[in-house]
Amino acid sequence: MERRTGALIAAGVLFGSVALYLWLRKGAGSEATAASESEQEAGTVEKLTAAISGRMSGPRWDRLTPEAKAKATELLNAAQAQGLDVMFWDGWRDPEEEKKHIAAGTSKLKDPLNTLHAWGTAFDIVFRGALGQPTWPDASDPRWRQLAELGASLGLFSGGLTWGWDWPHFQLAGITAADLRSRYGDNFLAYLTDSGATVA
Repeated sequence: MERRTGALIAAGVLFGSVALYLWLRKGAGSEATAASESEQEAGTVEKLTAAISGRMSGPRWDRLTPEAKAKATELLNAAQAQGLDVMFWDGWRDPEEEKKHIAAGTSKLKDPLNTLHAWGTAFDIVFRGALGQPTWPDASDPRWRQLAELGASLGLFSGGLTWGWDWPHFQLAGITAADLRSRYGDNFLAYLTDSGATVA
């Protein structure tokens, strides 16, 4: 609840700043234009606020296995306790959506079921900026290593420590997509159901 309230306050501050900027830029004689632009900016702020506050709801969160949810929550709490301002960003990913990223060249995958995100056992944690928005600092930022080492100390596999690049990525250790596919084929929903994730 505190994060939602913080996000709403940040959105209000941002909206007020944008409205003031537009009013000053256009001058008092163009109030109608500034109001119209402010309304457009407010829509953007509202969308950003809703996107941030809704990250731990819906399929992205619900389709994580109970163990993955528990580990994500544990990592978030431990990171906050160490002074790292982090937030849950991504969890379960729809393989159909992943196919679009592959086709667009924005995913390094060749097969959408070769990521543990599709199997509900991987999640991404990112940092929060001054306004509560998600941020991805440069890979050389020491906070990434601190977060990754913290995750590893909790028994998680860290993309950053293992691959040297996917610093936000964590997954349950000892599970691979190849093992799951050998048992379930491409039926990730059966695995999610067997694992206790919310599939409906």
